[in-house]
Amino acid sequence: LLLCFILLRHIIKIKKCALHLISYLYKLYRLSKNQRRSPSKIKKLQEEKLCALLRHAYTKVRYYRTLFERAGITPEDIRHIEDINKIPLTTRKDLQRLSREEITASDTDWAHCVNLRTSGSTGAPLGIFINYQEIRQRALSCWRMYFGNGGKLSYRELIVTTPQHFMGTNWMQRLGILKIRYMSLLDSVEKQIKTISEFKPHIIDGFSSCLKILALEIKNRKLSGIKPRILFTTAELFTEADRKFIASFFQSELFDRYACNEVGIIAVECKVHNGYHIDADNVIVEFIKEDGTKAEAEEEGEIVITSLNSYTMPFIRYRLGDIGVPSDEKCPCGITLPLM
Repeated sequence: LLLCFILLRHIIKIKKCALHLISYLYKLYRLSKNQRRSPSKIKKLQEEKLCALLRHAYTKVRYYRTLFERAGITPEDIRHIEDINKIPLTTRKDLQRLSREEITASDTDWAHCVNLRTSGSTGAPLGIFINYQEIRQRALSCWRMYFGNGGKLSYRELIVTTPQHFMGTNWMQRLGILKIRYMSLLDSVEKQIKTISEFKPHIIDGFSSCLKILALEIKNRKLSGIKPRILFTTAELFTEADRKFIASFFQSELFDRYACNEVGIIAVECKVHNGYHIDADNVIVEFIKEDGTKAEAEEEGEIVITSLNSYTMPFIRYRLGDIGVPSDEKCPCGITLPLM
């Protein structure tokens, strides 16, 4: 009887994991289809999500209610993407000076939330609150990038990041797919190299500078056998020379992504490597010139983002402090999401 009970529990767990996988793959399929939708359909999707987000923020987030009232507007005044400039900009400092209760939704279930923090690379870090559903949505965007650039279910992925971003074993790992190991960028180089040698990852994902340091150390020590198939980089800009060195040393294709802790992925490279495709179905990206007007194609502008999936702690017309250049080119890879 005891053996039957244990076996039954395992069968139930396996069935739940399988159902999770089917559900995840279906959602990923739908998200992947967005990459090839026409610009008009993406714009319509953005506007639908934006209107829903603004109603939520106005009703349930004290900061945005006050912001709208001071500007003399309501969510009904923003119907189209072009109307978004009616909303005042928000900075990190604006949010840092307020309490958690003022910048998060009043109906937040804190038992199902986590607290992230920005890196602090551009100043004091900001606490970010995100629920489990939003975490899953961010994960789907990551998997779209992963599979779109050559990742496979059987691949082992090593993620080099800060300990706050370590995740526990999930149902995917229990099914024996998408094997992931986390490695702290704070670990000594010796420990990092040992981890890589033991795990033998097909993919290494990490900060640009960390991968450069690893490549230099492995080269100087004349170590062999560390040949991942794909490299994903993020967090920092790096020179074209560094990029070529890392990719050629590891003999791997390198894909960079533009992301932040506030909203997750903003834009990613494709196999053409001619700029970054904006995750336009998840985030609205504006490029604002110094005079406050919209930057046209090939003009520099300050990047302002609106996350269309952030309901616990909304980021609406949020100034990241970065500079970017929009592009009106069409990418030959077939992805229709706009380039920057």
